Amino acid sequence: MANAKFKLQPNESIIMKSEGITHNNNNIAGELVLTNLNLIHVVPKGFLRTTYATEYYPINQIKVFNGKASVILGQLGKLEIYFINGSKAFSFYNPKEAKRMAASINELLTGEKGEFDSGSSAIPGTEFIAETLKGTVDTFKNVFGGRGKTKSSDQSDANSGHVTGKCTSCGAPTSGIRGQIVRCIYCNSDQQL
Repeated sequence: MANAKFKLQPNESIIMKSEGITHNNNNIAGELVLTNLNLIHVVPKGFLRTTYATEYYPINQIKVFNGKASVILGQLGKLEIYFINGSKAFSFYNPKEAKRMAASINELLTGEKGEFDSGSSAIPGTEFIAETLKGTVDTFKNVFGGRGKTKSSDQSDANSGHVTGKCTSCGAPTSGIRGQIVRCIYCNSDQQL
């Protein structure tokens, strides 16, 4: 698909390209391009496949939790990517390419080089959710006469990962969960907490 058309921004550079990629359950193979700003999926369309449908997924919208990108490498070259507003699944013809793409996305978002750990098939963030649910169950047990342990509110906030900071562009206060990408309400710049 050497003649596939997609537009790059002036400050955008290609990091990796893979061909033969299908999206979700679509059987039409396309190209997946990772840049420093976007994940671009290009698929031929039309009867003669001479035109292309191009979808852009901003890299800064991929979730990061505990210093790792929310990317799951499944069996048979399936790559699931979790964005702030949903998820996308891509199937690679070559599973090694899928692993390389996952490692490149993780390195781009976290700065961490190395092999991508595909040993866990759990969704990133499940440990945090499980701990939160455990705390909620303990609270209900305590309120309704059970033998649950209670935590002080200071400990709960410290363990929840909630952080506050300042916008790197305008200095306005920001807050959210550690590792989350937030948008400043004053200057609309995106940044990771």
